[in-house]
Amino acid sequence: MENDNVIFPHSEEAEMGTLCSIFLSPAQSMDACESAGVDQGWFYIPKHGMIYASMQAQWKKERSMCMILLTSRLHAAGALDRVGGPSYIAELSDYVATASMIDEYLDILNGFRLKRELIRIAVKARKLGFAKMEPQEAIDAVSEIRSNISALTESKTSGECTKSAFETARMQINKRRSGLTDPLGMPTGITKWDERLKGLHPTVMYVIASRPGIGKTSAMEKMIERTIACERHCLVVQKDMSVATMIGRMAARRAGISYQRFFQGTLTEEEMQAYEDEVVWLEQRQEFMHLYNTSGMTGEAYAALIRKHKEKHDIKSSFLDHFLLLRHGERDSVMGFAMNSVAIRQAITETETAGVILVHINREGGNKARPTANDIKYCDQLYSDADVLAILFSEVDPKTLTNGEKQPIIMAIEKNRIGNPCDLTLQFERTTTSFD
Repeated sequence: MENDNVIFPHSEEAEMGTLCSIFLSPAQSMDACESAGVDQGWFYIPKHGMIYASMQAQWKKERSMCMILLTSRLHAAGALDRVGGPSYIAELSDYVATASMIDEYLDILNGFRLKRELIRIAVKARKLGFAKMEPQEAIDAVSEIRSNISALTESKTSGECTKSAFETARMQINKRRSGLTDPLGMPTGITKWDERLKGLHPTVMYVIASRPGIGKTSAMEKMIERTIACERHCLVVQKDMSVATMIGRMAARRAGISYQRFFQGTLTEEEMQAYEDEVVWLEQRQEFMHLYNTSGMTGEAYAALIRKHKEKHDIKSSFLDHFLLLRHGERDSVMGFAMNSVAIRQAITETETAGVILVHINREGGNKARPTANDIKYCDQLYSDADVLAILFSEVDPKTLTNGEKQPIIMAIEKNRIGNPCDLTLQFERTTTSFD
């Protein structure tokens, strides 16, 4: 620790109980320690850490725990006096009566280890906060601190993580062999997307960009509808319109009618009944949609919602409309939006959920024949954090379309970490704001 004069959180009794348990029941206790990922750093008192390291080495070599051999090993390493000599080793071997409480001792050690790590990270964050640095250096520093905190909640051992990864791989193989035609990810209901991108995948951050009126919100709403139809929970933060309007648009799209006509009061009775039926359909599935329309929300707050609803409802995906409406506390907008992006990226990775984020292309980009990522204002970091960047644009002026004629929309997959960049041509029915 940074200050030797400060006594940091620890339990001398739990440390001694752990070491004694290893003497009393080596196989049971060392197996528990290995499963928990115990290393020398779990012990705050230096001599206990040194003794455990010697025990661990002896166990790996001999598969036994002999007090005489352990004492000899420490003596050969010149550490015996530093750990208190043979008398202290003997004292440890008789500290508790049985090894039956080893799991409880390890829980205590782990709790205090995490507290000490939190203190270390906080001290480091404070130093970085007062240091002079460039904007990008500050962003990198925040990412580093987030990674440090995230590491505290990850699997205790690499073996646990490896086993989980191979179980997932086996599950995917079995799904392929079974002949299932559904994409491996959560289907979106947008045919070309599902054929090429295979739905929405855990830990993948999808950014959909366009000028207003091209259909990105409609695409997001279709994804939400498909998610709740599969009875999967999702988080939706709608900052571009009221949540009630979004529900109305989704119901109208399902009914095959124009939401604008409902708003204007020009629907027939038959159309009104169809619209009401779809509102009921959505209402019956409202438990799977966790909707927010909070003003003043920051990237940190949105990231916190992702974590909260993953823990409480096991959400599979999150949807944000749209990124540039998030608040931030920085004077420099570039840095503020960058920190928002980093926060969201970290939450998507930690919770192993899919994240869909909508963002506007600036006016200059909208005037181009083919917009690019450079036309997303303030969002260099968002582009960097995204796994998939889809840019929507159209070469056809909607004013030239006849009634009921569909508008070809090009979805340019400009960045794709899970596949290859490509162009998808979608058909957009503007009356009902729906994609094929």
